[in-house]
Amino acid sequence: MERTLQSMASPNMKTRIAAVDDLQTYLARHAVSSRDEAACLCEAIHKSLKDANYKVCAGALAALAVAVLGAPDCFTASLVHPLLPAAFDRLGDAKGPVRDSGRDLFIALMRSSVVGAHELVGKESPAWRHKNWRVREETLRIVERAFRELAGEIASGDLNLGVKLVVPVAVTTLEDREPAVREAAICALVAAAPSAGGDMLRLLQKHGSIRPGQMKELAARLEGDSGGGNGVG
Repeated sequence: MERTLQSMASPNMKTRIAAVDDLQTYLARHAVSSRDEAACLCEAIHKSLKDANYKVCAGALAALAVAVLGAPDCFTASLVHPLLPAAFDRLGDAKGPVRDSGRDLFIALMRSSVVGAHELVGKESPAWRHKNWRVREETLRIVERAFRELAGEIASGDLNLGVKLVVPVAVTTLEDREPAVREAAICALVAAAPSAGGDMLRLLQKHGSIRPGQMKELAARLEGDSGGGNGVG
């Protein structure tokens, strides 16, 4: 893997693209074996996240997601924290494959408990203060996906992603200036509803800031009208 990581820093774009592809292939077959190896990987990934080529960025994000899930005990929050700002930036990338890989990484970090959900999607997350609205939208999509895909882990307590953690940030983003962010907030709340045990509307009603039109939209979605795709006002 060491040679592959070195190639990721090559001045030749094609070499860097090939290197991240090789890295993904390697990590799919071989788990990271030590914290030292994890540290070297994180350092190389961090540099690749600043690459101007979207294929390099998407591949780097995907590789780290595979590595974290393959050997979670080798990764610590202290290793991953330095690259999180760049990972958040890439959630706002103009290229869909980069955003997709970014979502995969954040789900992997939460699923493996390498980084706490409260740091990634809670009120302290840098996503909510990010100047790029796509970062806010994608973070809400991560919340939606987590509640849909990791419901079992959430219910068992293996994943500390409670409804009360996400309701305040989702309600706040219902007032975002970007329609796509507001729609993502609705989708996140609807996805979280089963984990609320039927109390989602009551939790939302405690927030007096939700506009009547949005509350009506939420009620309709929560009742199963998921086909309403006209946005949230």
